[in-house]
Amino acid sequence: MCTNLACARRFCGFVASFLLVFAALPVLPVDAANAPKPKAKVANVPWDFSGPPQPFAASCFDRFADEAAELTPEEAAGWLAPVDGWPLDITAPEARYGGGIVLKGLARLRAPWLPDSLMRLLLYNKTPVKLHFWMGNDGIRLQYYTGSSSRQMWVAYRITRPSAEQIVLDKRQLQVLDPELAMLVTDSRRNLHAASGVYEIRHQDQTLVLTQGDLRLLTVPVAGPPTDVYFEGDGAIIKRIAMLRGEPVPPEPQRQRRVVMRGERPSELRWIGELPPGARLERRPDGSVRLSARNTAQPAMTAVPLVRPGLYEIIVALEDPEPETGLYLANTTGRVLDAIGFVRDAQTGRTALGYDLPDAPPPSTKLDIEKTPAPYVTGPVWLRLVLAGGRLRFWVSGDGVDWGQVLDPHPAAGAVEQIGPYPKSTRAPRSFSLRQLRVR
Repeated sequence: MCTNLACARRFCGFVASFLLVFAALPVLPVDAANAPKPKAKVANVPWDFSGPPQPFAASCFDRFADEAAELTPEEAAGWLAPVDGWPLDITAPEARYGGGIVLKGLARLRAPWLPDSLMRLLLYNKTPVKLHFWMGNDGIRLQYYTGSSSRQMWVAYRITRPSAEQIVLDKRQLQVLDPELAMLVTDSRRNLHAASGVYEIRHQDQTLVLTQGDLRLLTVPVAGPPTDVYFEGDGAIIKRIAMLRGEPVPPEPQRQRRVVMRGERPSELRWIGELPPGARLERRPDGSVRLSARNTAQPAMTAVPLVRPGLYEIIVALEDPEPETGLYLANTTGRVLDAIGFVRDAQTGRTALGYDLPDAPPPSTKLDIEKTPAPYVTGPVWLRLVLAGGRLRFWVSGDGVDWGQVLDPHPAAGAVEQIGPYPKSTRAPRSFSLRQLRVR
């Protein structure tokens, strides 16, 4: 039986042992003890998603200073996987190019794309390259063009993976491998005027954002984060690849411009001009208008008059533009100052953008998308036009928010007071559908 003194001694010994064990435990701050653990670094892979997201200001000027760590063909195998049925050749470049790899063919990126993934690329800027980002059967191609200053730029195209369709052009049957291929935005030659450096690509707010340094080169809308990413090149030199977690790119400041005409429902606007026999302007219940023509001896032209002659920024939303139609700008008397036309590319049969005039013969257009930016259009199209300083400039967009300049400015002069669609004189049926017309 335990006496009071014996029990007291045993109790004191138990308390002393507990205190010694407790004192041996590491002391953690409350925040550190409750903070989520970082993701573990996956062994034997070159990418690293284990750390916290890097702030944009910290990553955008990191130039991969360690030249000894430039990519080698052996290391590239950890990043890039071959694709069944497609050639792939990865070699070391000539000594004059330094380190890196030469990519010929198509390769799939092995790294997964997380919601906050950041891809960093150091490229030799004299060699073209394509980056394909797939979200299911829909995707975006970021294509870098080299060459003269008028061609050196990044371009984003919409791409799809359905089966091919056939079209007939001048009794020749052509196969369109991707009927939805369309230019969505360009970098407006921002890259041309930026110092060479590391490119960064992020998915944020349902867009893909391409930056260099702290300069946003282009932003293109997407349905979601990429599920598959592919690299394609014909001698493209890639010096470094890195993937980590990154914070979003800060938004660009928005310029506020006074709206002269909202034009959310073009069917409710005042349209002027006499249409020739065989042409018809249809005001649709959804607010859009459709100008159609068939067997017309002259261009079918109608226009919306502006408040007064002046310098304007004109934004239009179109639907499925057809060849031999377009959008013209006119002065007070209705004289055409210049126009943006939709033309048929003789190489592929696709519809493309170009400068044109309503009464001019259909231009002969041959585009090579591998060598020069190809302004193909299909489906919904957004255009922005500005005529100023004796030049017409226009931009294209995939969503009416982020824009990219397409072609070099075109000589034109005069004060704009009218804007309207046209189909050229034609025997075959042609139509032009306008969903929105905004003037600022």
